[in-house]
Amino acid sequence: MSILESIRRAMVGECDPLCAHALAREGGAPLSLLANLGLVKLIRQGIPACSEHGCRYRGDCEHEALFKARGEGRSGRKARVTKEGRAAAADPERLRACVRALPLCEFVLRAVAEGPQSVFALNTALVDRCLAEISEKGQVKATAFARAELGRAIALLGEMGLVRASGDQVLLAAPPRQPRAGGKVA
Repeated sequence: MSILESIRRAMVGECDPLCAHALAREGGAPLSLLANLGLVKLIRQGIPACSEHGCRYRGDCEHEALFKARGEGRSGRKARVTKEGRAAAADPERLRACVRALPLCEFVLRAVAEGPQSVFALNTALVDRCLAEISEKGQVKATAFARAELGRAIALLGEMGLVRASGDQVLLAAPPRQPRAGGKVA
């Protein structure tokens, strides 16, 4: 299943709130990605126990006891689907626009617009941005990223036909060839 399809399926599922553990168990998009896309709002307090929202894995989840006991470490592991999330699930172009607006996706598209980039070069440029933010502000917030998120951004852009991989390089995908007069492809 594509990442875009796993995002769409999470938004139209019958389980609300969504649970990071259930999504991971199903091989779906990570809850953090859904939150970064603005499709869900993470629940930070008043986090429901699994039995309170009809989780399909009740009785068969290693994390259920944590939520039942209201223990520490629950914050941000469940989320509610936003209006934007429901709208994006119903409209593929809207979902694609959410992905294109993701800061890491914007970064990758800008970088490869300048020419082919290795994943290592992209990662290094992101680390450099983090170091610059630390020097300037004493912390990393705006530029924080994880390598897995960079890989996921590249994969999403690839699914959308915006970039492609060639060996260890990431490149802008070639625009579709347009037919010339007479119906021949240029």
